Amino acid sequence: MTLDEINKMKQRNKAGKCALKFFKDVVHVKSTNLVTSSKWHNSEADYALEFYRKWHDDWIVTQVFEDAARTGVGNCGEKMAICHSSLASNPRISHNSFVTMCKLVHVDHVVVLVTENDIRNKNSFYLRDLSKATMIVDGWTEDYYFPNLSIVNRYRFSLGKTPNPVQLFMRSRVKRDLLVVKYFSFLPEWCLTT
Repeated sequence: MTLDEINKMKQRNKAGKCALKFFKDVVHVKSTNLVTSSKWHNSEADYALEFYRKWHDDWIVTQVFEDAARTGVGNCGEKMAICHSSLASNPRISHNSFVTMCKLVHVDHVVVLVTENDIRNKNSFYLRDLSKATMIVDGWTEDYYFPNLSIVNRYRFSLGKTPNPVQLFMRSRVKRDLLVVKYFSFLPEWCLTT
């Protein structure tokens, strides 16, 4: 790896960490379908999530962000919107990175990819087809990592974090599944027509 690649990954690493701080420092957004303890289930949270999903006709990133932050409830899609908004506007990476929302084909899950090449024109792809500097930010599990980087290099350059069991499981699912770029509106339709 070149020094430029290492520096780029270190900046992405910091940006990924910052994006996930939202869930700890600003608003703790609970995922109704992420049960890390058999005791936790909140039917009121389920109701709030379903209510604001039905309230809006279009899946608009800014509206989803606002709803999740206001209610403190959101699953992978809502947390992806928050992470995407943070990463796309982060000055550490905005000059040399493309931030893209992606959906797994065989698993009901979405993540944010940070790459040096624009992948929005790809129909579908595997992570192994992307560079070593590609970073994934998974808001649902509150994880960020470089899937194509060896474990030795991850520890050598302090990139990513040590996963917990849920994060490790989702990393393996994301790494072996086919991904597609997920397109969402960033503004309501009425904003685009005026």
